[in-house]
Amino acid sequence: MNVNNKVNLIKLLNEIQENFGLEDFYAITIWTDAEQLSLQGYFTEKNISMAKKLNVSLEFKDDNLKGYSENGLIKMVLTTM
Repeated sequence: MNVNNKVNLIKLLNEIQENFGLEDFYAITIWTDAEQLSLQGYFTEKNISMAKKLNVSLEFKDDNLKGYSENGLIKMVLTTM
C-alpha cells in the first residue's frame, strides 16, 4: 500500500469522527495491506444510521450485524454483547 492510500484511510477515519463520532465503537483498525478501515462497535440506532449514510450493507450473521461499504474501504461489525 502506498503512502497516499494510508493517508486516505486516516482522512476517512477523521471524517467519520467529525461527522458521526466514534464513541460507540470499541475497536478501530486500519488494515494497510487490505486498504480497509474496520469498525467494531455496539448495535445502536446511531451506528445503524451511520452505516446507512456510509453505504455499508449490514447483514445478520453469527449473532452480529456485519457488512462492507460499496467501495470496500469500510468493514463494520455491530454486536449487542
